[in-house]
Parts: sequence; C-alpha cells; structure tokens
Amino acid sequence: TMKMFIDVIFNLFTQFELSEQVSGPVGIASLTHQATQSGVIDVLKLIALLSISLGAINVIPIPALDGGRFLSLFFEMITRKKPNMEWEARIQ
Repeated sequence: TMKMFIDVIFNLFTQFELSEQVSGPVGIASLTHQATQSGVIDVLKLIALLSISLGAINVIPIPALDGGRFLSLFFEMITRKKPNMEWEARIQ
C-alpha cells in the first residue's frame, strides 16, 4: 500500500498524471459490485485491502491526518513539553 501510494505521488509530480489504478468512490463501488459477483471471500478480501490501505495512508505525517497528530505527540515526548497551541492550530 505504501509503495503504491509513493509511486502515485511520484508519478503525479514527475509525469503529471495519475495511474488508472487510482479510483474514488465510484471506482470502489464498481470494484465492490464485481467482488459481490465473485463471492463472499472476495468481498472480505476487498474490505481488508481497503481497511489496510486507509489505515496506512492515515498514519502518514500529514497535519490533517492522524500521522500529523502522532508527529505532534512525538515532539511532545522528545521535548517533554506541549507544543505551542497556536503553532499546532496553524499546522492543523
């Protein structure tokens, strides 16, 4: 998941295009429909893949995601003091 995410970002900034493998809600709905036609096991595999992918992307240290909060907590753990609330609000 992380390798694919990095590849998508790299291609976006170097080739200015997105892979055909990248899809939004409509693409996910289409994949879900296809998985339901194949059986319960395929639906469960798709659910697991989507959950793992969302979790992996969510911990990237981008301020609006949980990874940004983890970074703030890491800063607090190292410095033993809370970050400036104004600074943290501007980042978020």
